[in-house]
Amino acid sequence: MLGKLFLKEWREKILIVLMAVFLLAALIFLRFSGKQQLTMYFFGMFVWFFFPFAALLIGSSGFYSELRDNAWIYLFSRPVKKWIIWLTKYFAQLSILMSIFLIFRLTIQLLPELETLIDTYSFPTLKGDFSLFSFVLSISISAFTVAFSMSFLHEKQFIIFLSTILIGVGLGLFFDKYLDLLRVYYPYASSLKGISYLWPLSFVSASVLTFIKSDLSQTKKIIWFFTKSVLLFLVGALFISSTWTIRGSRIRNYVSNLQILERDAYFSTRKGIFKYHSEGDKVKKIVGSRSRYTIFSLGRGKVAYRKYIRRKEGTGEIRYYELWITNTDGPRKNLRIAATQKKDSPFYNHSLQDLMLSPDGEKVFFVTKPLGKSVKILWWVHSDGTGLKSRPLDFPGTENIRLVDRIEEDKRLILIMFSKRRLLKYDLESGIHQVLVDYIQRPYSIKISPKHDFYAFSFFNRKEPEGTLVLLDLKTLERREIYKGDLIRDFKWSKNGDKITFLIEKNKLGVYSLLDNKTREIHLYEPVDQAASLEHKVDWTFDDKKLVYIDKIREAFYIRVFGRNLKEEKRIEIPDPGGFLTLWGLDDIALLRKFHRRELWRVDLETEHWRRIYR
Repeated sequence: MLGKLFLKEWREKILIVLMAVFLLAALIFLRFSGKQQLTMYFFGMFVWFFFPFAALLIGSSGFYSELRDNAWIYLFSRPVKKWIIWLTKYFAQLSILMSIFLIFRLTIQLLPELETLIDTYSFPTLKGDFSLFSFVLSISISAFTVAFSMSFLHEKQFIIFLSTILIGVGLGLFFDKYLDLLRVYYPYASSLKGISYLWPLSFVSASVLTFIKSDLSQTKKIIWFFTKSVLLFLVGALFISSTWTIRGSRIRNYVSNLQILERDAYFSTRKGIFKYHSEGDKVKKIVGSRSRYTIFSLGRGKVAYRKYIRRKEGTGEIRYYELWITNTDGPRKNLRIAATQKKDSPFYNHSLQDLMLSPDGEKVFFVTKPLGKSVKILWWVHSDGTGLKSRPLDFPGTENIRLVDRIEEDKRLILIMFSKRRLLKYDLESGIHQVLVDYIQRPYSIKISPKHDFYAFSFFNRKEPEGTLVLLDLKTLERREIYKGDLIRDFKWSKNGDKITFLIEKNKLGVYSLLDNKTREIHLYEPVDQAASLEHKVDWTFDDKKLVYIDKIREAFYIRVFGRNLKEEKRIEIPDPGGFLTLWGLDDIALLRKFHRRELWRVDLETEHWRRIYR
């Protein structure tokens, strides 16, 4: 009986599958007819509209035939429990939806440029990047599940269809506002953990319970019973998600934001900003802080940082950030640059968005956003607090502005900024901006050379399956294409800026020399996960004469040391790795962060002696 029910669902929905096949055939035809732009538009329509539409259409028709023919008595006359009937119909229709996704993935194999688009277009989540395909798939399955869960409540399918959309939008807005409220008390609550799985599960639980307990011939009663049940399960889901989020948002003493300057390492924890002096082999605290992740920028002898402030005001408590600067050597002299809560301050009711200290430590640049206004403001000031100047950033696309570097051209101060997948040059005197790169494939991989003369980025031409690694001369704006390959990402400059390391395949590193204009390759034992970052698994040591890399060989982790000719010289086994590892090179030593253990270690690359320097 269950097999017949399964086949019955496929017979009733086969037209939707055939429609998907027809649309995908049209997509292939457009691709091979040479109409590239139309192919991309058609692809976007298929992914963003057809998939969710098909999911809603299939789900909302879950029990349509039983409602239409009033076939409940026949359906329940068989010696099968009601909940088994519900699950059989659910998985039968889910298999129809998944078959459409499978046909889509098989079709995309014929269109490599669309495959590249799917792999590179991603959404940030707690565990890394969420690919376009995974995102649409999760949205579609959630929509299908909610629609199917309500499909026996009303005989008109379009009512279930529209109700699912309204419920999804309404719950999305509610969870977003609730998260904003939660962040008041738990600032590190980045998302409601697990809610994307729990809220569809709440509808499933309420639907199965209603299906078992209610008389399906009495529409008003089953709607009322379902409504009470789903509200109860949603409250439970919100409680579980909130507890999970609160526990995960506690401030932990992780080592984060580690940066290298003049052979010393600087890092932040919830206790403040610390400096590791490599020659003296000592760690000292520079700044005290109560923030888990302190944003800071280094210049010669100084550090500018965003200070987290929490103070009581009346019966409540307010939290905000201020910009401070202090010395990294000698006696500490803390100076507040931007006071965002003093009414006589030009920064009153401004939120501090980004900051950057000039390499010589003489100027600090930062971006603020006034409360209730859309235009952000760029400020710059001497490190002693004098000479404050500002300019509004009133050109389009400044929503996610990020300060990258500072250079000088003809005695004019130029900022390199990143905004909305574009790299910009911004003249502080005239306020004129110039687009250097209009589309950056992986925007978080912004790599300016240590000499501040080149910018490395990956470029994908939609007409070609391969990507290209490009060096842009920031003064002449000339582009140098240095490598072509299927997978190019995560670049790392050498300390003196004459070499660059990058991932060219999942198990292969490329090392390009600007002096020789050649690329050499290093084979890796463990393939690099596409969602993982290469940047802090590799670095240069011994004045750029040697390269170190974290690799996994069989079940053990090693630091592999490569000499001047990129031949492996030795392997240093990492004791008790304990999860996620990141690496930085400091002359003849390497710093290793064991993230999950919240520890920072150093290893002498010659003697292979290990020592924990922070916990």
